Amino acid sequence: MHYVTKFNINGVETMQVACVPLHGKPNAATEGAVGVFGIDLDSPTYDLYWCVDVTGSIYTWKPCSALGLTAKVESLEELIMDTLNEYQDSTARVDELDAEVTEFMRNADERIDKIESETSEFVEESTERMDKMETDVSDFIGESTEKINGLETEVSDYSERIGTLESDVADLLYAQNPLSITSFSVTPLSLEKGITVNSASLTWSLNKTPATLFADGIQLPLEKDGSYALGSETDDDEKLGITADHTWTLAATDERGKSVAKKATLTFYNGVYYGVSEVPATYDSAFIIALGKSGKKTLRSSKLTSFTDNAGEGEYIYYCLPTSMGTCSFKVGGFDGGFELVSTLTYTNEHGHEEEYYIYRSSNAALGKTTVEVK
Repeated sequence: MHYVTKFNINGVETMQVACVPLHGKPNAATEGAVGVFGIDLDSPTYDLYWCVDVTGSIYTWKPCSALGLTAKVESLEELIMDTLNEYQDSTARVDELDAEVTEFMRNADERIDKIESETSEFVEESTERMDKMETDVSDFIGESTEKINGLETEVSDYSERIGTLESDVADLLYAQNPLSITSFSVTPLSLEKGITVNSASLTWSLNKTPATLFADGIQLPLEKDGSYALGSETDDDEKLGITADHTWTLAATDERGKSVAKKATLTFYNGVYYGVSEVPATYDSAFIIALGKSGKKTLRSSKLTSFTDNAGEGEYIYYCLPTSMGTCSFKVGGFDGGFELVSTLTYTNEHGHEEEYYIYRSSNAALGKTTVEVK
């Protein structure tokens, strides 16, 4: 159905007509007609018309009764009335929907306004709470920072005091136990002149483990108590070849760099001989060597001041020493004298070393067990 706002019925313009398309012609009398029924909406009886011409927007109508379409129209009238009723129902429903939509929109607007108001209040309250929380947090951080700074200062002070105490305790302990070399020796310690030393061993003892330890430039193991082998008896390249007095210096440093040193000396001595023997045919090196083997021999740098021996029948007591030790005076049985110098000779010992020697002999034979004092 559609509306035509301008139309012409018997030459008279009317305001509006409801038009219903009709497919086909109602009868032969309508040949050439447009094929649209119209209802005069301004007529109380809704008079029916047939559109017979359309020029532009002007529709030309004739009453259906004049065209012999009454029967057809009556069947259509009922359809049209039903359509009009539906239209009116639809219009009423649309009005209801409009009212409902209007009410919904009004309620929605009110709800939106309420939500916006509540949201605004919530945001305002939240902002206030956040501002307060930020202030509280800022105050807390400020107070905590001050406390932490104070604690850090106190900790720093305590750390300094602890460091000072630790340093004082360390100094005290260090002072009570300074590094020292308890002993340092070389083996062999003493030998007869003429012997060649190709190997030796250094032995040491300290009161605590050193930080560095050297002996004549040789780095030794960092041990509190230890030993170190020098040279070789078989490897010519390693042999020490020592034939005269030799001193090693042990040098140690502790954790504070304090150094201590101690010396050990390998010393070569001549022999001092004493014993009993009959008077030989000649006094020579073989006599002194034999006296040492049958009697006594001591390696020393000075006179042997006292000795005891036992001279049997026909035996004399002999005392032999290097001339470098000086001449001797004797006391036997509490009386001065009792010995005489019987020979001065160049003595060659078992190792080929030559030295000037004195040979003294008791004045009497068969003295038995006798103690002799030498000056």
